[in-house]
Amino acid sequence: MAGAVITAAVVAFTAVDTAAWVPALSVPVLTGAQTGPAATAVRVAGLALARGRVVTMAGQPVAGQEVELLTWPAEALADSRRPARQQIIATAETGAGGRFRLAPRKAAPLLEAALGGGPVNLEVVSVGGGGGLASFSFSRVVRTAGGRLQVSPDRHPGREAAPAWAQLRVRAAAPWPAAASACTVQVTARYGPHWTTVGQAFANVRGAQVQFSYGRGQLTELGVASSAYGRPGTYSPAGSLTVAATAAQRFPARAGPVRALYQTRFRFAQLEQTCTPPEDGLAPAHRFLAAATGFAGGARIAATPKPPLALFCVPFSAGSAYTLFGTTAVSWTAGVTIRPARVSLTAQTGYSHSASVTFRFSRALRLCGTAGLPGSHPGELVARAAG
Repeated sequence: MAGAVITAAVVAFTAVDTAAWVPALSVPVLTGAQTGPAATAVRVAGLALARGRVVTMAGQPVAGQEVELLTWPAEALADSRRPARQQIIATAETGAGGRFRLAPRKAAPLLEAALGGGPVNLEVVSVGGGGGLASFSFSRVVRTAGGRLQVSPDRHPGREAAPAWAQLRVRAAAPWPAAASACTVQVTARYGPHWTTVGQAFANVRGAQVQFSYGRGQLTELGVASSAYGRPGTYSPAGSLTVAATAAQRFPARAGPVRALYQTRFRFAQLEQTCTPPEDGLAPAHRFLAAATGFAGGARIAATPKPPLALFCVPFSAGSAYTLFGTTAVSWTAGVTIRPARVSLTAQTGYSHSASVTFRFSRALRLCGTAGLPGSHPGELVARAAG
C-alpha cells in the first residue's frame, strides 16, 4: 500500500479530506478549573461529550457493545516508554443501530485533566471480538461556569460544544457482556521531530512584506493515524490531538512576491494501545497509533506552488499595515509527513493572540480574502495589486 494521507476535520469530527478555513478564536484560558471537594459539586447532568455508532467492517451495526471515553495521557508519553493508563471518563452500551452516547458522571476527572493549561485530549474506544480495537480522538476545553461543567471546542472557548461524532469499526461484536476494558498506551518507537505546517501567507506583487508569529501557548490540532499491525503504509484516520507550543517563535519577514508555508517541528511517535477485556482468560486487544507527543520548536519557510483565488478585497495605502489574529484557521491535509510510517497527517492552526500574520505595505495595494473581507472571516489572505 502506498503512503496514505490521513486527514481529520476536527470541526465535524469525522475523517474527511478538507482544506477549508474555519473560524477560530483566542487560545483558551481554563479559568475556573478546579479539583477536590469543590469539583464534586459541579453539575454534569445532560452533558454529552461524544456520540456515534459501532459497526463491523462490513458496515453492520453492533448492538450491546461497550464504548468508553478515555483521557489521553500526553504528559506521561512525552518522555517515557512505560505504559500509561488511560482514565475512564464515561461508558455506554450501544443500542439499536449500534448507536451510543457518552456522558460523564463526574466533573472531577475532566477538570483534573484540564490543569495543564490547554484543551483536554480525549479518545472514544470500543473493544470488539477477535482482538479488534477501534477508536477516535478529539479535544475539548473544559471549565466550570455557574456551578456546572462547560465544554467548548478548543477553537471556540466559551461556546457550548456539540458532542463529537465517531463511527467505530470493529472486526466483530465482543463475545462478552458489555463491561469496561482497562486500556494503556505506550511509546514503541520515536519518530523524532518533524516539520509541520502551522501558517501560510501570500503576496502576488512587490510592495508587501509578510511576517508570521507563532506564540507560546498556541494550539495546533494534529491528525492521528491508526493501524492494526503497525506496519508502514497500513494507517487509517483516527481523529486528532491538540498540542500547545511551549515557546514563542517569530519567522523572518519576506517581501513580495511571497508564497510562504510557515513550519515548525513537533515530536511524533509510534504508540501501542492495549485494552484488556473485562473477563479472565481473554487475550488483550492491541492496535498502533502514529501521533504527536509534544512540541519541539524550530522555524523554516517552505514554498507553496501558487496562491489561492482571493476576490474579497480592501485597499491599503503606502506605509500602512494589517495584522490578522483571532479570526480564522486553516487545515493542511498533508501538514506533516511521517516517512517511517509512510503516512501524512493533517495540521490545523488558528490565528489567535498567540499566532498572527502581519502585512506591511510600502505602496498602495489591496489585501484580499478567499472567503470574505479581511476584517471579517477572510479565509486565506493574499496581497494583490491595487485595482
